[in-house]
Amino acid sequence: MRENKEIDYDRILKFLPYFEDEYFRFLYGERGFTCIFSDDIAGFVNVLREDGFFISFKWQEWQEEAGRYIDNPELILEAPLEDLRKLLTTFVERDKVKLGYLISVIRDELVLLILKRLKVLVSHVDRC
Repeated sequence: MRENKEIDYDRILKFLPYFEDEYFRFLYGERGFTCIFSDDIAGFVNVLREDGFFISFKWQEWQEEAGRYIDNPELILEAPLEDLRKLLTTFVERDKVKLGYLISVIRDELVLLILKRLKVLVSHVDRC
C-alpha cells in the first residue's frame, strides 16, 4: 500500500463503467470458507489497496455511521471523501469476517454510488 502518496483517482475511477453496467458480472466461487472474486472485483480491491485509498481506523467502531449510509444510500451522494474511504475500507474488512459482504454491497449498488460521488469530488478538485 502506498502510504502518504497522492491517490491516483483516475485509476480507481476506471472501474466506474464496470459497476455502472447493469449486466456486469461479479461472479465468484466459494472454496470452503474462501470467496474468490472475479478478476474485475479483485482488481478493484487491489487498486484501492495499492493506491492507499483504504485507511487505517477502527472500522468496527464506525458501524453505526456506516449503517446510516447503508440504510440511506442517497446520503453517499453527499458524503465527504473521508467517509467514502471509510465505507470502502469497512466493506472490504467486514468481508473478511462475513463472507459475501462485499458482494452484497456491490449488488445493492453502494459501491457504484461511492464511485459516482468520488467522481464528483475529483472533478470538483480538478476545476479549482
